[in-house]
Amino acid sequence: MQRFHRHFPSLLLACGCAAQAATPVQVHGNLQVKGTQIVDASGTPTQLVGMSMYWSIWGGEKYYTPGVVAWLASDWKVSVLRAPAAVEPTGGYLTDPTTIVTRVKTIVDAAIANGIYVIVDWHDGTANAHVAQSTAFFTQFAQEYGSKPNLIWEIWNEPGSSGGTGSGGAEDWNDIKGYANQIIPVIRKYSKNLILVGTPSWDQTVGAPAASPLTDPNVAYTLHFYAKSHKQWLRDAGDAALAKGLPLFISECGTTNADGGSAANPGMDTVETTTWFQWAASRKISWANWSVVNFGESSAALAASASTTGGWAAKDLSADGTWVRRQIIAANSNYTTSLEAVPPTDHAALRVAGGHLEVGGIGPEWTNVTVRGIDGRILLQSDLPRASVALPGGARGVFAVELSGPSRRRTESIFVP
Repeated sequence: MQRFHRHFPSLLLACGCAAQAATPVQVHGNLQVKGTQIVDASGTPTQLVGMSMYWSIWGGEKYYTPGVVAWLASDWKVSVLRAPAAVEPTGGYLTDPTTIVTRVKTIVDAAIANGIYVIVDWHDGTANAHVAQSTAFFTQFAQEYGSKPNLIWEIWNEPGSSGGTGSGGAEDWNDIKGYANQIIPVIRKYSKNLILVGTPSWDQTVGAPAASPLTDPNVAYTLHFYAKSHKQWLRDAGDAALAKGLPLFISECGTTNADGGSAANPGMDTVETTTWFQWAASRKISWANWSVVNFGESSAALAASASTTGGWAAKDLSADGTWVRRQIIAANSNYTTSLEAVPPTDHAALRVAGGHLEVGGIGPEWTNVTVRGIDGRILLQSDLPRASVALPGGARGVFAVELSGPSRRRTESIFVP
């Protein structure tokens, strides 16, 4: 399938071809923080919704394949995928950096190829103890991928209860801030992209950085929830942090107990998760669900039968995966378009010129044209045949143009520079 690029010339589409789609990265481009919101290249508040891979060890790595990424992008409609680089456990970056880098690069390369965002996650609970290794890791990735709009950098996953200077040895905000002030400049040598910074107590004490935020202008702070463990009190904490001007990003969440839904704490809470997803959507807070793996814990999205190359049928998904996939598809429904097959002799050429959408080569069976924004809102409707239709004043970005008639309909993407 051809991809729709931001730098197309003014003749945008010549139909009678296969379906075309505007990918999330093509729609949004580089992400940046503005106030408490993450906005895209046009300044529009943007919510990314997708999945987190499992740890890049312990059997999770078997799903670190291009086929899995392509399937998640095309079938699950994810707009973001998180790649957790295991650090401390045996087999992680501290003992086998080459293997971990190779696995994470596989996800990054595939995400770029499929036009989705990718979070490079230093999945280390005591990152402040591994500054040298983290510096090497982010130097390598930022040098290679720093100019790509797809990349989001997550520099510390879930600061916890050991290795810090807080009460009982917990890693408090001073520990996290000190680490961030060492690693962020490493990334900034090569990349201006969004950076995610962890918060105390396993990414739940989001109020702490609100009192003393980092000075980098393109940083958001992570909030993690698991719906059976984390209820309204954590949403209230999130709202309090937002009220103080702190931008949030849910880089990991789940439908289960905080332990991932182990045998001791199995099951999902879809009611509470729905409340969380509605809360996040109303505030344009992005989220990535844990996780793409087929283990026997409730948060695993896949069944034992799931192939390591994608192409999953209903039987290959767990209860969690089945439910979460539906939520992701619903949240990301605006990124793709569907074209009917049209005979080569019956085609329309669409182009934008002088603030007008010019429609050429259409037959009498096409009677209406509708232009929608990427959020699905109707921006204009007009009867056909007409050679030129005025676009809304100041219209910029990707739009869906729907041509319709008594017995057929076709939708195509256009880009207004």
